[in-house]
Amino acid sequence: MALSADGKSILLGGKTPELWNVVSGRLLRRFPEQPNSVEEVAFSPDGKTVATESQEGISPFAPGEIKLWDVTTGRELFRLAGHKNRVELSFSHRTENGWHRAVGITQLNCGM
Repeated sequence: MALSADGKSILLGGKTPELWNVVSGRLLRRFPEQPNSVEEVAFSPDGKTVATESQEGISPFAPGEIKLWDVTTGRELFRLAGHKNRVELSFSHRTENGWHRAVGITQLNCGM
């Protein structure tokens, strides 16, 4: 679960990630169903892009996939597949050229 920087939207994971308006309780967008449950989500600072992360199976070392999505259209913008550890997602702040960079941070303690 992630809250947008303006506090107006919340993004939920699961097989079909959903974006909700916190104030009205209205569903704003349902993203395409994923083959594996989305475990990590994050908003870009401007709220225009979200990131999702999922992994095959229950092992913390199973292959995973990070995707970037356009909030307005629901279109997948980018996919990075093949990482082998659970990650936490976050975005850097706006850069000089206006682009945001998603950062995957591998968790060092997976509880095993």
